[in-house]
Amino acid sequence: EVLGLVVLGFAALATGIHEAPLVDWDEATYAEVVHEAVSGASYLNFTWNGQAYMKKPPVLFWAMAVSYKALGESEFAARLPSVLMGAGTLVMLYLMTADICGRLGGLFAGLIPLGFYFFIARGGRECATDAPLVFFSTIAIFALGRSGRDRRWIGVIGVACGLAILSKGLAGVIPLVVACASVIVLPSLSSIGVAGAGVIMGIAAAIAGPWFLYEMVTNGWAFWSTFVKQETVM
Repeated sequence: EVLGLVVLGFAALATGIHEAPLVDWDEATYAEVVHEAVSGASYLNFTWNGQAYMKKPPVLFWAMAVSYKALGESEFAARLPSVLMGAGTLVMLYLMTADICGRLGGLFAGLIPLGFYFFIARGGRECATDAPLVFFSTIAIFALGRSGRDRRWIGVIGVACGLAILSKGLAGVIPLVVACASVIVLPSLSSIGVAGAGVIMGIAAAIAGPWFLYEMVTNGWAFWSTFVKQETVM
């Protein structure tokens, strides 16, 4: 079933990813940001057309930079990380559901997102911050379902939540809120409790915090006015 999902996922998500141009505004912007990052070997201080770019967190840019370095700069290389994370989301949905509803239920769960245009476009085909956000959020919920049986999954939850925040800022807090509320409220996870929620939040902060601190110290008011005020609050 997993192999079938991966094949179908790539058939749906990877179709046409090599085609020019990068028409979507976000795609074109992100591709240029990563081009300048790779050209200048600067993977923390991103720029767009030579000007500081602080509108989005770095996970997608880092993944695209790896793809550029490995495959060269192209439309295919720009979009490939999103395709891989989109296919990964389908696999995680399968594993999450199969654990509860059996393999057939898992297969249906993995196929359902392929019926939605916005998952195809923003969650897996285009180079967009939605793909890593959905992928790491799904990993967090997958680990949450296993944490009641094995406490080691608590660490995975925290790491995945931290990476979700580094994928799309405030939107990445959603899986963190869900996970912490679940271990406190749900009877099946009550053994984890408030202490476990604190561990999850601490690990997430340790993963996401350094980038935000670096930007605040390095770029100061520009980071606050662009990322915090414009992109997050407004």
